[in-house]
Amino acid sequence: ARLDAAPPEYRGWEWRHFDSARDQSLRSLDCAQQLPSALAYSPDGRWLAAGLERELWLYSEAGTAPMRKFTGGHRARIYGVAWHPGGELLATSGADGDVIVWDVTRGKPLATRRLGGVALSVHFSRSGEFFIAGGDGGEIRIWSTCFALPLRTIVAGSAVRGLALSPDDRQIAAACADGIVRTWKLFARTDPRVYVGHELMVRCVAWS
Repeated sequence: ARLDAAPPEYRGWEWRHFDSARDQSLRSLDCAQQLPSALAYSPDGRWLAAGLERELWLYSEAGTAPMRKFTGGHRARIYGVAWHPGGELLATSGADGDVIVWDVTRGKPLATRRLGGVALSVHFSRSGEFFIAGGDGGEIRIWSTCFALPLRTIVAGSAVRGLALSPDDRQIAAACADGIVRTWKLFARTDPRVYVGHELMVRCVAWS
């Protein structure tokens, strides 16, 4: 409060230093003393989904207390959370190798699919027609959202730490543990395009 009360003419480098050091967060959430391992906002910005150990929690945008806990899904830590663009479904991936699609209204699993090794990343397409997941088993798998039917399996050649779909849903980019970023055309059986530059593991990737 004292910093805010300082007149503009007295706001020198010292004021800017202390201003940047103070906590400017809008609010904090009670995570029941658990460390969140995955977070994702709903498409309308009203809900925050959080993976807390093996449980999936939903927090409302307006409140600080968890509004709903989803159970009966993962047997190990959740590493990835993704919203369907329509907001009615959630997908999670975890250390148990499971990829689970959830009914947000009922808080119950709709489908569970297996991924070799730890499932580290999961994403819905922008169209909402399919979802993808990757993990340390070195595979990327694609399923249809309707009935979670398998569409394709891609062998990445290295553990997949992060995934991203291109804006037109036609390409997949994978951040790999061998320090390489690889991209594939979604349903074209061609070799990946390879991007080399990192000296260590690549953990995340994003499209412009």
